[in-house]
Amino acid sequence: MSLTHEPQNFHPDAPSPAAPRLRSWLHWLAINVPSTDVARGEVVTEYEGPSPPRGAHRYALLAFKQPGRVAARPPLSRKGFQVRAW
Repeated sequence: MSLTHEPQNFHPDAPSPAAPRLRSWLHWLAINVPSTDVARGEVVTEYEGPSPPRGAHRYALLAFKQPGRVAARPPLSRKGFQVRAW
C-alpha cells in the first residue's frame, strides 16, 4: 500500500472573523496525492485564490493521511465546508 494524502485549503472565518457567515470557505481540495508529489494528486475542487475584505484573516492548509486510494465527488458548495464531516 502506498502512502497517499488529502490536502485541504480553506478559510475558517470567511468573510471575516467578526462575521464568519460563509465559514469555512473551501479554496482547494485534492485526494490521492502520493507522498509529497502534489502534481500527481487528483483535484476534487479547483484552487480559488483568496479575496478577503480588509483586515486580518486566517487560512488553513491541512494534509490528511489516507488509508489508500479513495474516490470523492466535489462538495456541493465551497461555502460552509466542514472538515470533520468530509
